Amino acid sequence: MSADRASDSLTALAADLRRRSAADPALAPFAGLLEQVDRSSARFERPEPCTHATMAHLGPALAAAAGEPALLAATRAVAEAVNWRQIYRGEGVDPALAEGMLAAQIAGQVGILASDSLRTGLFLLAPGLHYPLHTHGAAEIYYCMSGRLTLQHGAGGTPFELRPGDCSVTPPHRLHSLDTGAAPVLLLYVWIGDIDAPNWWWERRPEGGWRRVNWSRTPDGSWVKTRTETVTEAHLRQANG
Repeated sequence: MSADRASDSLTALAADLRRRSAADPALAPFAGLLEQVDRSSARFERPEPCTHATMAHLGPALAAAAGEPALLAATRAVAEAVNWRQIYRGEGVDPALAEGMLAAQIAGQVGILASDSLRTGLFLLAPGLHYPLHTHGAAEIYYCMSGRLTLQHGAGGTPFELRPGDCSVTPPHRLHSLDTGAAPVLLLYVWIGDIDAPNWWWERRPEGGWRRVNWSRTPDGSWVKTRTETVTEAHLRQANG
């Protein structure tokens, strides 16, 4: 049953992105890789129970979700079939942020379906969170199913909002941050490209300039802090587009 729900969600998401790609060609590569995932590669049929406090937001987020009908139905079904996990662990992260974000892969490294070409799944964010400026080597889609998410691209970019049914593309290595409002946010995400590259969180240095903190993915799909380095002018040019 979990594999069927995973397959249905990939089919619905790929179809919606394929339709939207007529107006936004940047969505086409994501749709293509979703369509190519091996639907016979199921790893498990029953999800592991997750008792994390942030799971209390999942029911309200699913109840408030809106969007394309087939994708909405598939998302509600697969949300009960995936393994939800806290994604940031260890020192170096605000506890409220670490505790307020859960993710669950549908296809990828630890998803219901195996894939070496993408990571896709669900991302649940509690109300009132700020996910700071960060970069990664993968290109990324956020598809909002519930709540309102404010994104910023670049260190000085103009914030913009995603509402249910909206999606955004973040190019590889582009700085971006996320903020939630009074309601929880439920997103579908898709990563393609350099999907195993580290995640870099950017911080302003007290003496001026920037430094960035490296977070590397572990075998269970979560992230742990590994090192810090100074941001160079080359990093800045790449991150701001």
